[in-house]
Amino acid sequence: MAGRPRKPSALKVLQGTQRKDRVNKNEPKPPAIKTPVPDYLSEIGKQAYAEFMEILHQMQIFTVADAPNLQQLVETWAEWRELNELVKKNGFTITQITAAGEPMVRPNPEVMMRSDASKRLRNLLTDFGMTPASRSKVSAQEVEQADPLEEFMARKRK
Repeated sequence: MAGRPRKPSALKVLQGTQRKDRVNKNEPKPPAIKTPVPDYLSEIGKQAYAEFMEILHQMQIFTVADAPNLQQLVETWAEWRELNELVKKNGFTITQITAAGEPMVRPNPEVMMRSDASKRLRNLLTDFGMTPASRSKVSAQEVEQADPLEEFMARKRK
């Protein structure tokens, strides 16, 4: 699909850019929930899943429909961390011996792999509103807490 990716309606409402004439009345609205950490994630991914889940739950933006994207986010985070450790250990360059027996310094392929993982990670973090720039575009409104006494009185009036 060409052009900018579509912005979720909930994000448009928070940003104040939702137009009444363009509201999709049939848009699915999955409930905001916490989901358990999947067993099949890597160890780093499992830790990240729990941490990111808590952050997203507090931001009140995570729904059951977002679970596959969160799994991709945490595994990309794990990949980036592992590659970062390899780059720290092995350096930015590697030395190979040519067919003539001469040493030749080349870029370490792990550096490029880490860069790719970093770009994918930034995109996924942005999708979840977890970068300063993506958060600055959102103006979250406080959710009104229901007054238990009012709810009780309203039930009594019925």
